Amino acid sequence: MPTPVWEQKSRDSLKTFIKKNLKTLAMLEERDAVEADTRTFVTDMLVEGFGYDKYLELTSEMRIQHEFADIGIRLDQDEVAIVEIKRVKLNLKEQQLRQVKTYAANKGLSWAILTNGRIWQVYRISETTPITDHLMFSVDLLGDDSVAEKAEKLWLISREAMKRGLINNEWKTVSALSTDNVKSALLSEASMKAIRAQLRADTQQLVDPDKLREVINGLLR
Repeated sequence: MPTPVWEQKSRDSLKTFIKKNLKTLAMLEERDAVEADTRTFVTDMLVEGFGYDKYLELTSEMRIQHEFADIGIRLDQDEVAIVEIKRVKLNLKEQQLRQVKTYAANKGLSWAILTNGRIWQVYRISETTPITDHLMFSVDLLGDDSVAEKAEKLWLISREAMKRGLINNEWKTVSALSTDNVKSALLSEASMKAIRAQLRADTQQLVDPDKLREVINGLLR
């Protein structure tokens, strides 16, 4: 099935921006640019690379209770994600993640983006208490991956992909394959029945279901 025109244009814009600005990003890192300069680069990428309208869809210094997130992303009047920006040479650590995670949770948003311009980390934030986070992906723009490989992951937070909820679809796939879900499926009655049948065919032994469950649990540990 051919790629829709809107998708191809969006993907091409992102790849073009990355190719065009890798030297600029490397220069910013080399001179240890301040956070304000990093923010300029990130904003340019959000607009030129990801396709957001700078004035209609990006909110600088979004107020969240008594604090301010660097950028809020809004589509069709609905806030969909928070972007927190750090200085380009600052390592992204748990402290920064806690900050953007709290912002997103307090705003009731599912998506939080933490970046220093070079590294882009995209997190799914839970709606439950305590707040949990799941790293959907992390991309290093100056890393060894090809531009196409970097853009393939990052495209999920582009305007066109976010507008169509594609990142939410991807999350459903990721969460379906969570450790807890897979473990539950393996220990389900249907799976146990199928495994016992296969073992009987292979070994001519009808194993005890409780002992089989113990073995599976041991493998999972």
